[in-house]
Amino acid sequence: FVLLAFGLLMGQFVYGNNVLPFTSLSREGKSFYISQTLPIEASSNILGRALAILLIDLISTALMSLAFLFIFKLSFLQAFAIFLGMMISATYISFYGLYRGSKKIDIHRQKPQEVTKTGIYGVFKTLLSLVIFVVICALSFGLYYLSENLIASIGLALLLILIAALFFYLLGEKSYEKGFMDI
Repeated sequence: FVLLAFGLLMGQFVYGNNVLPFTSLSREGKSFYISQTLPIEASSNILGRALAILLIDLISTALMSLAFLFIFKLSFLQAFAIFLGMMISATYISFYGLYRGSKKIDIHRQKPQEVTKTGIYGVFKTLLSLVIFVVICALSFGLYYLSENLIASIGLALLLILIAALFFYLLGEKSYEKGFMDI
């Protein structure tokens, strides 16, 4: 349980600062209009972007988990718990980021590097994501405190995080369906 929670928390901090999901649409730049005219459903568009981001996260998470396995001499199951926690956080962050990124698209930039400069907006998006995550963990710890049922509290945390990811996926899909005609 402790290593799964560690993986969830570590994933939140590692992937919470990941600009890939938050800038997915903005990175297209002037070719953004081309992708908007392609006959691709909104659900396929957002899911394809999420899977591409999660593939990168999967590779980096696997490498970090292997590093924990060898450096700290963990068992395979312990390293897998860290891996699982980080990937659940990465999934949540990816869908949250794709949704938030659909609300602030910047295709009129001078240099490609400008898209990753988020300023106060970047701090806000990371803090909001962290607040949601902390609330979910507090509910899970509250359940454990009341019932002393470790499996139920872990299950609640994982279920709520996955529900939050699904919620942000559906919000993002709605944004993608509506289109981005205001850009």
